[in-house]
Formats: sequence, structure tokens, C-alpha cells
Amino acid sequence: MTPLPGFSRPARPGPLRAVLAPLVAAVLLFPSCAKKPPGKATAAVPTDVMKPAARARQIVEGRLVYEEQQIVEGQDVRTTRRWVFALAGERTHVTDKDGLWLEDALNEMKLVESAGPAPATPRAFSIRHPVGHPGAFRFRGAPEGAFAVLTEPLESVYRLGHFRFDGKLTAGRSVSLPVPLTRLVQGQVLDASRDVRYELLSHAVSRNQNQAVVRGAYQNTAMGTLRTGAFDLECVGRADLELEFQLDTGVWTRIDVKEIIGWAGIAFDDAQLTPVNTGHRTVTHLQLHLTAN
Repeated sequence: MTPLPGFSRPARPGPLRAVLAPLVAAVLLFPSCAKKPPGKATAAVPTDVMKPAARARQIVEGRLVYEEQQIVEGQDVRTTRRWVFALAGERTHVTDKDGLWLEDALNEMKLVESAGPAPATPRAFSIRHPVGHPGAFRFRGAPEGAFAVLTEPLESVYRLGHFRFDGKLTAGRSVSLPVPLTRLVQGQVLDASRDVRYELLSHAVSRNQNQAVVRGAYQNTAMGTLRTGAFDLECVGRADLELEFQLDTGVWTRIDVKEIIGWAGIAFDDAQLTPVNTGHRTVTHLQLHLTAN
């Protein structure tokens, strides 16, 4: 058909234009479909419970100081033995049918200071410590038996320093707990208890960490009496400690425990009939820094 003068025939739409036209119309009519608002990511709520991980692996570095001192009335305190070790190794959390254990393989050990009788050349020692159950603490030195004198002091500070609150953490929370103490003195075994007060020093929650800092201390002047010859030996002790626990990963990241255990003896001088005070004490200071894993 010939078009009338002054008019032109509209161009027939090509196949691509025919497809795009409805899409453009849909976008104009329904702008909400063209650009959806981004969904909000749900932030994980930081845990506020000190629950140790069933399995974990960490690098350990630290320092161990062990001293034996003699105290005589009217005289200065005399240090009879002092060892200072630099430590490095690995910690693993192991869970078996008996519960959770901390296994510290401190295979890099260097004696950096010594006074009094020197120990055998140290190479390493390992510790297997129960957490939250009454398993037996195990300490082994290399060479075998070289550090037997450290067994009781290390067990003592491990029990003090690897504390955890049960239940949720709340500001200002504190608790007093009896912590067992065992000492062997002149063939006699003393089983005593320390009343330790733990408090939540801070609970730091940030983008990169969720950490609890706990402080503890005790001072006890009557933890048991042993009779040795003419002396009644009274066990006394005190300790200060601070620990950090990573709540999200369930591992300790810092342990700092210093404990002093002493034996105060009172007897009478037969010639003067005056009391004579003497005593022996041990000082154990353990500092461990661990990777957060």
C-alpha cells in the first residue's frame, strides 16, 4: 500500500528491540525489583562462658623461678637454692574418656640463673594436668628424675592458675574456692587446702578479641601442723595470680602465678628457755604466654 502524502509508515521493530522493550517497561514500573537493598549480616554473639576447648594446640613461651630459703630468727633470709629457667614448647588440649587434659611439652628449656646446688643439665620436661576432674597431675623431666623437686610446686601453681568460672560471666563476679595442696616434709605427707578468692578483673569484647582476665589470691597461716623432733612445723602460704582466657577459642593465653609455701617452727632453747623461731620456705613463680590459637 502506498502511504498518503505527508505520512510515513512506522518502522517495524527488530527482534532485539522487541525483547528489550518489555524489560525496560518492567524496570520503570517496578523500580524496587531493579535494586534490592543489601541484607544485613547477623553478627555472632560473643560467648561469655569460660569453657575450655575440647581440642586445641598452642605455642608456649615462659619463665619458671624456683627458690628454697631458710629463715632463722634474728638473721637474714638465706637462699639455699635458686633456679631460673626460660621455657618454650607446645600445649595441646586432649579429651579422652577421663575428661579434659592440658599437655605441655616444654622441650626448649634453658637454665639462665642458678644459685646453690645446680641441677642436672636441663633439656625438657612435660606436664599432664587435669582440668575440671580429679585426675592425677603428671610431671616428667629429662633426664628422668632430674627435676623431681619441682613436681609438687608445679602441680600447686598449675592448680591455682588454670581456674575457670562456671556459668556466665558478670561484672564484678568473684568466688572463693578450696584448692588442694600436698607437701612432703621429712617423710611426712601434709594434705591441706587453700582458700583462694578469684575475681573477674575485666571482660574485654572487641572486634578481634573476647577475653576474660581473672585475678586470684590467698593468704593462709594455718594449713596444717607436723611434728619434727623438737619443732612443731606449721604450714603457711600465700599466692597472687592473674590469668587471661580467650572465650571464643576456649584457651588460656597468659598464666602468671607466684606462690610461697613456708614451714614456721617454734621450739624452746634448753639453756635460755626462750622461743626459737626458724623456718623453711619455697617460692615458685610460673609465667606462661600462649598463642590464642
